[in-house]
Amino acid sequence: MPVLEKLQIVHDISLCTFILRHIEETRGGEYIELAYLLTTRKRGEKIWFFKKEGIHLSVMVKELLDAWGVNFRTYKTVEDLIEEAVRIVRYALMKAGKSV
Repeated sequence: MPVLEKLQIVHDISLCTFILRHIEETRGGEYIELAYLLTTRKRGEKIWFFKKEGIHLSVMVKELLDAWGVNFRTYKTVEDLIEEAVRIVRYALMKAGKSV
């Protein structure tokens, strides 16, 4: 199965899709994933973009996040990231009527 198809299936069946920008040394694949998901959806409410503090985001990425209503969070440590992700999933489960 092609990678884009896998990404689409995972996004379709999930309550939340997390995209992370954790280090700047990567080639930016998370930006490609974000753009792909946004082109296949009208809104980005269930997409969460996490960025480690200190990492620069281009104006274009900020525009994409704002234009499609993508949720945005920053974090300092992996522990902070995990805490935020767990809280988001708990609220998504409550909204979906699932027990937490």
